[in-house]
Amino acid sequence: MERTDGGVHRMMRAGFAGAAVRRIASTLGFMLLALVVITVIWDLSVRGLGLDSFGTPTPWRVWEWWALEPDSAEHRRVVFDALGVTVRHALSGYVVGSIVGIGLAVVFTSAPRIERASLPTVLFIQTVPILAILPLFILIFGRGDLVTTAIVALTVFFPTLVWVSQGLRSPHPTTVDLFRSLDATRTTVMIRLRFPSAVAGLFVAARLAVPGALFGAFVAEWLATGDGLGYLVVTSMQAVGGFSPLWAAVSATTLLTMIAYVAVEIVEAIALARYDPDQLAAH
Repeated sequence: MERTDGGVHRMMRAGFAGAAVRRIASTLGFMLLALVVITVIWDLSVRGLGLDSFGTPTPWRVWEWWALEPDSAEHRRVVFDALGVTVRHALSGYVVGSIVGIGLAVVFTSAPRIERASLPTVLFIQTVPILAILPLFILIFGRGDLVTTAIVALTVFFPTLVWVSQGLRSPHPTTVDLFRSLDATRTTVMIRLRFPSAVAGLFVAARLAVPGALFGAFVAEWLATGDGLGYLVVTSMQAVGGFSPLWAAVSATTLLTMIAYVAVEIVEAIALARYDPDQLAAH
């Protein structure tokens, strides 16, 4: 019997691993397809609508600026230096926003009264436009890395809070009652039951937060810090010699967003294969 059970468990693990690999391959395929479609639509729009006369280059012109001109090495250095700054800004805010969102979700799930008292304030903060709150953040944090971290964290924490809270509350009440009947503490219930149930929601929030984190970093760099891809776009708009640097920065931001999204999908597939294989199979 033990051998049979062991064989079944190995087959199940192999099945979950296969599902994870298929999901990763599907995500990569869709992202590559989306990249091709975007490039084709971009090229056809520029050529068909005559947008080149308004400063919009074709993808091929941007590629020439990247790789085929005498100064392309310098062009790449400028964009990659700015890209590195934006990644640092987005990642720091992403981590802070995720920690705040998860922490609030745990508090709200454990103490519904605190949630009812705090939720209006949280909703108010979330509904204030970034452009409106940015001057206040500049006064508080200055024009350095702290302001970009704060702005990015502001865009990340709310979806994390919502989806993780939903996941923490997803276990059936009878299952929670079973844990309590076994004298499990609130901490044990949270760690052993609620956290594994929130894995899927956590990764949904992580995927949703990727574009928001980069957008928040972009806006903060544009209006506050004077570095990164956001500021490169501003200087490119004011430069002489066409808008190829601007579109190269936009292309780099788009590719970075896609890569980050795929990275989260890969980690999610691996985590779901271990903690929530039924959710993985549903995809």
